[in-house]
Amino acid sequence: MIPRERPHFTRYTAGTIVQVNGIGPLTINYQLCPSLIASRGAKVSLLKHLEIKTVANLRRLDLATLEGRFGRYGVRLYELARGIDNSEVVPDRPTQSISAEDTFEQDVLLAEMEPMIRKLAEHAWTASRKESRIARTVVLKLKTSEFKILTRSHTPASPLSSCEELTNIALSLRERVGLRPQQRFRLVGVGLSNFHDPADASAQPALFS
Repeated sequence: MIPRERPHFTRYTAGTIVQVNGIGPLTINYQLCPSLIASRGAKVSLLKHLEIKTVANLRRLDLATLEGRFGRYGVRLYELARGIDNSEVVPDRPTQSISAEDTFEQDVLLAEMEPMIRKLAEHAWTASRKESRIARTVVLKLKTSEFKILTRSHTPASPLSSCEELTNIALSLRERVGLRPQQRFRLVGVGLSNFHDPADASAQPALFS
């Protein structure tokens, strides 16, 4: 699919790289030069070093250059910068999951995440209220400072009844992370999954994973 005439796509031309789905500064930094960010606290942006600050900048790089720097992912960057996505469009596909996540400017401890988890839970809850189907499972997603992704989830005995309940479950899932207290994280996300029709939702058993 090539959105040639979609107004909301053209605004990305002057937007920052992080506005393109799938492109995150830290991820790109890591792929370009792992040694540069291997040391603790190194947050140097290679995109800035390469003077690639916007999608318009990215568009000026040809396919060969991007593929040479990023490998196979360079092809994807080339396509995203031009609004090219050959994924099949499936209209009215039922929602499978909803999530909200954010990357910290500086890596943080698990104990310091409560304000962000509360904020993300509110975003996820608000989005879920627009769905006719009901989410049964709460998911906490984390990415460590070493780029390891882990998730913890819980399916309560009955469907969620409030944003407060969602928030409390998401906060409690931190207790099952199981890493040392000094471990730092760069990303946290709160999600809802396991969607069911209202008539079926109440029949699901409690489940931890």
